[in-house]
Amino acid sequence: MVIGEKDLPYFEDALPVVMAQAVPDPWSTTNRWLHALHEFWGEKWVPNICLGSRIQLDEENRLRLNNTQMHVMESLEDNDRLLVQGSAGTGKTLLASEVARREAGKGKRVLLLCFTEALAAFLIDCFKGSTVEVGAIRNFASNLLGEKAPGELLGQSSTYWEEVSLRAALDGVPPENERWETVIVDEGQDFSRDDWELAQECIHPEGKFWVFADQEQGFWADRGLEKEMIQVFMKYKLIKP
Repeated sequence: MVIGEKDLPYFEDALPVVMAQAVPDPWSTTNRWLHALHEFWGEKWVPNICLGSRIQLDEENRLRLNNTQMHVMESLEDNDRLLVQGSAGTGKTLLASEVARREAGKGKRVLLLCFTEALAAFLIDCFKGSTVEVGAIRNFASNLLGEKAPGELLGQSSTYWEEVSLRAALDGVPPENERWETVIVDEGQDFSRDDWELAQECIHPEGKFWVFADQEQGFWADRGLEKEMIQVFMKYKLIKP
């Protein structure tokens, strides 16, 4: 509704006419005004929610989905050798972490290995106060070597880091009865043959070995899953993001 320039000198008379046209009988309790207000108030519609609430609900929905996945995983937990594959965003790291917590909850000595230092730092923070041991495979290898490793790691050549896993597998792994009862590998697509050698040497003779990987995310053409894992391990594929 518009009040024009010509109406302004008679504004006191014009305004009631315009309002009568714009909002007929606004103060009447007839014409279902109260009912309309109740509807606008939100009794029969879902109001918009703030970003924080949407994020919280989204997290809850994803946790429910992952719990569904975990029910499937529970049916596989008796497998000593398991290969879990899935594309980016399907929850491999989440499930690997959950398996590590459950195994540690059973009183087992658990080792969770990954390839990148960034993921290792995140997982270390997640497992603060837990008995789960976490490490990026090559830093973990260097730590196993202890005094046999050089004092200053940052300055080491790429050759050192390429060879450190094999050296640790030969000289740094504890005796069999002191090894980890559950070894879990995430980012398995980036492990080299020597990295796999070390990971498998860390397993207790009666231990469990679970691998999480996505070959499509592999960066190096000469790295990836060992043929034995593809052929022999029980396999499970994550599909839903």
